[in-house]
Formats: sequence, C-alpha cells, structure tokens
Amino acid sequence: MLWVILSEKAIKAGFQPVISCRSDQVKDFKNARTIVDAYSDIGPMGGVLSSFESTNKDSILVLSCDVPNINTETLIKLWDENNPTLIATCAKANTSEFPEPLVAVWNRSALRPLLGAQSDGDYSLMKTLNSHPITKMTVESNELANLNTIDDLKSIREL
Repeated sequence: MLWVILSEKAIKAGFQPVISCRSDQVKDFKNARTIVDAYSDIGPMGGVLSSFESTNKDSILVLSCDVPNINTETLIKLWDENNPTLIATCAKANTSEFPEPLVAVWNRSALRPLLGAQSDGDYSLMKTLNSHPITKMTVESNELANLNTIDDLKSIREL
C-alpha cells in the first residue's frame, strides 16, 4: 500500500500525516488519521479545502498517494522553501515547467481562490496555481513519477 510508504516518509521528514478521503474509504486506512472530505466529487481540491477546514495551521503539506519515489529530503526542503505570502510552493520535475499541485505546501492564502474556483465549478488545482504567483522547487523527475497501474510500477522500477 503506497499510502503507508508515503506516510512513513512524511513521518521521517517530521510531519504528522493525515489522509484525506471519502467517507466510504476511511475503513481502508486502518491505524491512520483521516479527514473525510467535506466537498464531494471535486477530486483533490476537496482534499485541500477539507484539510484546511480541519486545522488552524497556516500551511499544509499535500502529498499525492501515487508518488512513491519522493525523497524525505525533498519534503523537508519543500517545507523549508515555502513562501507563506504566496498560495503555494510546489515541486516541479526538472524536465517540466509545470508545478505539481499534489506535491506541494499549500498556504491558507489559497483558500479564497480555491473556494472561488470551487463555487464556479472549476476544480482544477493547476488552474488555480497558474493564475497566482507561486514558488516552484525543481526536483528530479523520477521523484514525481506517478504510479497508477502495474505498467507504471514496472516503469518506476526501471528508473
């Protein structure tokens, strides 16, 4: 289970992982702290919004469940390089200019644009990032390799 691997990396980096999920998924995350998404059917945006609603912290680390190659050091550096005056600090692959919204530190200042996009029916975190100043932190592309299928697992093992 990838979420266990990623939780262990987050703990090693000094974070207290909390899994954002739908109510029917809570049972899948035994022995983990969970947040039930307060926003239904809007994907990762619902997880980011629900996470902010469940904490009084000004910044949260968002880590996708399908990036098993992310390094603990990268998580620490992402947090340390966060600029809290911007909406987010995102990892980006060294082979791309695009930020990774699910390997990012999101700041509370993102709430207004995220809620505005959500009320407009636009659930794209990437669109929100692209329309606001953010910090991008370059990482090796293999750290952001996405694992969604058996073929993905095979290709990641080849990296």
